[in-house]
Formats: sequence, C-alpha cells, structure tokens
Amino acid sequence: MNYFALSGLVNGVVSTVCGAIIYFQDPKGKKNRLFALYCVSLAVWGYGYFVWQLCQRPGSALFFSRALMVGAIFIPVFHYHHFLSMFDLETPGRRWILRICYVLSFIFLISNFTPWFISGVEQRSIFEFWPVPGPLFHPYLIMLAILITSSLMLFSEFKVKTSPVIRNGLAWVSAATVIGWGGGATNFLLWYNIPFPPWPNVIVSIYIGINTMMFFKLGLFDIKLFFRDTTVHILTSFLVGGIYTAIIFPVLQSYLAIFFILLIVVILPIVYQPVYRWVRENINRTRLGRVDQYLDLAKESMDKIRETTYTYDDLARNIVDSVLNTFPVGMAAVYFLDLETRQLHLRAQIGMKNSLANDLKYNRNSLAITDQDPLIRYMAGRKNVVVREEIKVSPKRRDLDTSVESSLERIEAEICAPFLFAGSVKGVLVLGRKKGNQLFHEQDLKAIYSFGRMGEEIMRYIMGMEHEVRNTALYSHDMNNDTKSLLQFLHFLLSPQSEKSPKDKIHGLLKQSADIMARLNQTFQLNRDRSTLILRSIKGEYDMEPVDVVSLCRESMSKVKAKMKQSSVEFSLNLPIQAVIVKGNSYDLIRVLDNLLNNALRYVKPGGKIDVSGKVNDGVFETVVCDDGEGIEPADLERIWNFGWQAKDSTQGASGLGLSIARQIVYLHGGKIWVESEGKGKGTKFIYIIPTIEEDRGNLVPNLKKEMG
Repeated sequence: MNYFALSGLVNGVVSTVCGAIIYFQDPKGKKNRLFALYCVSLAVWGYGYFVWQLCQRPGSALFFSRALMVGAIFIPVFHYHHFLSMFDLETPGRRWILRICYVLSFIFLISNFTPWFISGVEQRSIFEFWPVPGPLFHPYLIMLAILITSSLMLFSEFKVKTSPVIRNGLAWVSAATVIGWGGGATNFLLWYNIPFPPWPNVIVSIYIGINTMMFFKLGLFDIKLFFRDTTVHILTSFLVGGIYTAIIFPVLQSYLAIFFILLIVVILPIVYQPVYRWVRENINRTRLGRVDQYLDLAKESMDKIRETTYTYDDLARNIVDSVLNTFPVGMAAVYFLDLETRQLHLRAQIGMKNSLANDLKYNRNSLAITDQDPLIRYMAGRKNVVVREEIKVSPKRRDLDTSVESSLERIEAEICAPFLFAGSVKGVLVLGRKKGNQLFHEQDLKAIYSFGRMGEEIMRYIMGMEHEVRNTALYSHDMNNDTKSLLQFLHFLLSPQSEKSPKDKIHGLLKQSADIMARLNQTFQLNRDRSTLILRSIKGEYDMEPVDVVSLCRESMSKVKAKMKQSSVEFSLNLPIQAVIVKGNSYDLIRVLDNLLNNALRYVKPGGKIDVSGKVNDGVFETVVCDDGEGIEPADLERIWNFGWQAKDSTQGASGLGLSIARQIVYLHGGKIWVESEGKGKGTKFIYIIPTIEEDRGNLVPNLKKEMG
C-alpha cells in the first residue's frame, strides 16, 4: 500500500466518523443532515481514491477514478449548502444558486461514466494510471472554485453578526478551509499535466476534523460533550468498521470490492445505531457520562418553581435558589422592571458583594438598572444570554461593548439572561463567576436560557392574576359607592325634609339609576377588553400581523366624529397619505386611540378643539392627540397611567381604566406612550410611538407567540 492510497483511506475514515457523529446527534436536524451529506461525499471520494491507487490494470483504474468522482462532484455543492444552513445565511438569491449548482452536479454525474467527463487514464508523473479530463470536467472545476470562494466569503459575513468568542473560532475554520481545500486541490494539477504529485492530500482530514469541532462550538451541542460522544463513536466505528475491513481487505483489488462498498451503504445505518446505543449506555456509567447534568437539574428545578410561585418576590427567590442549586456559581440575582419608574429593581439575590444588596427594601432604587442601560438595550436586540467573557475577548472592541462590560461589572455579572415580553426586557437573571474560575459552556447557557424562558412564562401569569385582583377590587369599590349614593337619595326622598314633588323625585331616581347602568356598561366593556388582553398575553397568544396604522387611525376618528359634533368640539386630522405598516393587533391599536380621544372629549369644553396627527419618524409611527382642555397638573403627569386613577374633578362615569389599558397595549406592541401638559387649563398632548416595518417584509414578520417561545 503506497502513501497516496493511505491518504485516501484516512480521508474516507475521518469523513465517515465525523459525519456519523454529527448526524446521529440529531438525525432530524437540517444542519446535521447537510453536514453528514458533505462528509458522505468526502468519504466516497476518499474510499474511491484508496481503491483507485491500488489498481493494477487500466480498466479497473478508469472505473475507480470515475467512482471517486461520484463523491468529488458533490463535494463543492454540499459544502456550500452546509455553510448556508449552518450560519443561517440562506437568501432567495443563494437558493437559486444552489438549485443551479445541484442541476449542474447531476449533469456532471450523468456524464461521469462517459468520455465527456473523464476520457481515459494514462501515465503522469509517478502515477501509472492518472485520469485525463474530458470537455465537461473544466466547467465542474470552475463551479468548484466559485462555490469555495463563496463559502469563504460567507465566513466574513457571519463573523460580523456573531459573538466575539465564535468569531475567533471562525478565524481558525477559515484558515482550515484554505489549508484543507488547498491540500485537496493539489490533485487537480496532474489533470492538467502540471508535474506536482498530491502530497498534501491527507491535509483534507485535518480540515474535516477542525470543521467538526467548530460544528460543536457553534452551539448545536456542547463542546464539553465532544470527548464523551467522540469516544462513543470511535468505539462504535471500530466495532462496526473493524469487522467490515477484515472482510473486504482480501478482495480490495477485485471487482467484488464494488459489492462490499454497496453492502456497507445498506448495512451501516441498520447496524450502527444499535451498537452506538449499547456503547453509550456503558460509557454513561463512567465519569464521561456525567458532563451534561445541568439541563436535567434545571428541568427539575423549573417544575418545582412553577408549583410554588404566586408573586414576583416568590418568583425571584425561587429562581435564585434553584440557580444556585443547579450551577456551581457563587452569586445569583433577579431584577424585575417597574413600569412606572422604567427601572429594573433588584428583587432577590444571594452572594452579591455590594453591601446595599443586603437590604432590598431600602436600597432597591440604589441598585436599579434603567431600561435604557447599554446592557438592557444589548439584550433586547440580541434576545439571548449575554456572556461577559464574549464581550471581553472581542477583537474589535466598540464603545457599546465597553459600556455593556461596565454594566455587567457594576451588577457583578458573568452571565445575564433576559426575561423578554413583546420584544423588550422585563427582567434579568444574573449569575456570577463559576466556582474554580471555569468558563461557561454551551450546555450551561442552554440551561440558563431555559430559566429565562420559564421566568417569562410565570411573569405573564402573575401579571394577569394581579390585574384581575385589582380589577375586582376596583369594580367592587365603584359599585359600592354608586349603590350608597342611590340608597342615600332614596332615604332623602322618604324623609320629611324633602321638598321635591313626586315627579322631581322620580326624575332624580331615574338619573341615579341611569348613572349606575352607564357605569356598569362602561366597566363591563373595559373589563372585557382588559381581560382579553391579559389572557392573551398570559398564554402568549397575542396575535400580531402587518397592519396599516394610518387606516386604523381614520377608523377610530370616524367612530367618535359624531360625538365630537354633538359636544360642539372642533377636530382636525393630519395623517400621511400613504400606508404605514406596523406589526400589531388591529382591534387593540384602535382601542388605544379610542381611549385617548374619549379622554380628550371628557375634559374639552364645548367650542374646544382636538387635533390628531401622525407621522413616520426614525423607524416608528408617532401619533399625537392634542386638546385645549383642562390640562394636567405636573404632579399628576405620571399618576394618570396608574390603574383606576381619576382626577379630583373627573367627570361622572369615568372609570380611570382607559389610559392604563392604552399604555399596556402600546407596551405590548414594543412602543412607548407619554403625556405633556404645561398645567391646569393649558391643554394636554398625548404621544405614542409604534415601531414600523417594511411593507415588503410583512409576510416575514413573526407573531408575538413565536417571539415569546
């Protein structure tokens, strides 16, 4: 056996083992299957190369040179498809390129066993039977060069979008790609009579190995599990492949080798998995089998948290306790967002060095994080766990990275997992450094991320429960007051001091009854809207789709136009002519403007004016409702958003719920709402903004349920 035959065998075996490791980790995963196909094409090329180098006759050498090209033809297109999928870089244009390349590859495959692709074999350099290219071999080589160059360009594009730690690893993969493909490309020199034997051919195996390692590193499964799974797969491959090699070796130089090659393609998928399970069961009894315990522990802890959590403080304490029992860390803390102050306050902690953290009741504000903090904005954009180590090792440190690292240092965090709701951060789980100064691995991050998702789920439930309790208390209070007023009026009518005529008494009684009915109808309507909103948000079923916010504004105005004329109130409407697309719920967005307009009508005197305007500004649609009514005292500018709050001179029938509902709807749409007023008697201006989306991307916008997981 010569060196070149051995290099082909090594490439084939390495490709087989690496492809099997990746594929059997997740047989249904698209990325796993594409990588496995890539390895299969390399393995077919490697095994064919091995047998071709051992051939003694021109006929068999020509046959096996064509056989090895069956794998080589598909190597570039599988390689390109694999990287598009692995880095999530598929676009409509690239899919068309893939389709064209697959069609070309099948054309090359059909022509492979004709002189159009390989015209024959002849003596070249030290090789007695080297293939001679046919007319279609040259287009194949051009396609290969284009796809490999495109793959290298994909590395550059992905490195810009990913975390610093992975960027550093991708630099190694880029270098390995150049070296590996450079080694394999030396085979093409003799095809064109360039006298250089393919000595670097075996380097292809090094490239495959590094590529497989980075497949782990990019998060499909933990690199820490590599040693266990590699041991399992090597032992399995040895047991299965050893028997096969012992059978095929005596007949390698005969045509019976073709039969055995086909036989292994059929038998390997059937035999490999049972043997793999048997080997893994035995390995799991050793120390190697206990490296992925965190996910199992995290799942057990989360089940207990769901059973024992009823308030935000319960949730914070339970998460902190569970995290410390699951991970070998010295500190854990939980922050929750206060909608009124727009700050995330520390609700529970164990292990923080800051002395203020020991008394949360009095020092909660001192340890707060604003919702505009660089760390919070970074997590909202990334929607994933933030690792301090990744920020530190960034090769090109930006101002944002520096600010985020400073925020992490201030709260003593090595890892932060966000509690997301409608795309914004409503809470943060903070973990300190691992004991023994170890780094967090991918499996750790998966478990921490799952704690964050569980926290979001319970936060939605608690939010709904608290709102329902407050609803019940408020409505009971209102109805109690109205009933007392009616009873007092009835007692007054029956008293000797009453000087009203029976007709006046009846009119007064009817008025009081009408007021109660109006209050009942209003509270029923508002409670129905609020309950629907809360229940949908609890279940994560808040349906959002691309809608034209301009048409929604016009629809809302048309509903209150008659009421404005009846109240002798002037109004104006200034909106863009063209459609403006936002991601939202049509019914609830109309309710926002309805509530603001009804609020304005309540405080504008006859002859007053209400102006409604809208415009697109920096990626958001800004709606302004301005009136010249009674205005708001500076001290009340923040209170008006409180649940059930009413001004001292509020008109009869006002529930104090409309503005609270409007704010919650706007927040659910990822927007903001605020009010401006110079004081009593100087009018009021309500402004709210909703993020816009590009109209041609409307069909790509996911609904809120998918965002919430």
